[in-house]
Amino acid sequence: MGLGLAVLMLLVAVVDSRAAGTMVPADAARYETAAAPRIGHWRHVLDDLLVLRAHAFAAGRPAMLGAVYQARSPVLTHDRAMLRSWQRRGLRVSTPIQLRRVRLVAHPPGRVVLRTVDRLDHPVAIAGDGSRRRLPQGRATAHRVLLVATPKGWRIGAVRVLSG
Repeated sequence: MGLGLAVLMLLVAVVDSRAAGTMVPADAARYETAAAPRIGHWRHVLDDLLVLRAHAFAAGRPAMLGAVYQARSPVLTHDRAMLRSWQRRGLRVSTPIQLRRVRLVAHPPGRVVLRTVDRLDHPVAIAGDGSRRRLPQGRATAHRVLLVATPKGWRIGAVRVLSG
């Protein structure tokens, strides 16, 4: 599987019913509750970032991805290009991601490295006329995700597909 598809599988627009109609800020202070936060905190950070990303894709606004990714990161560049590609085709994308597992790998100051296993769940492309086209269902894929603390909160700095 190509890196682009794998990144798509992790970071593609998420429709999250728990946050319907609201945007949850990825505020670092919200999660820094102890010297070594539990994995549940980092899972929520990643979930919040994916919800913000979903809003950017649903709104067709590449600039909103700045609230998801570290400035100048390759994944930000990739996602903005992908969103613009969908826009040029007159499509929006709704692709829920099931985060099956999230494990804390490392937590150096200002950074968190997670190992995730996720899969796309019933992805759909939506045309301007409202017609819907199902996209291929994803398979479970492992990733290493770097979260970076910034002055504006946690952001995704990098994503790497793991081979098993």
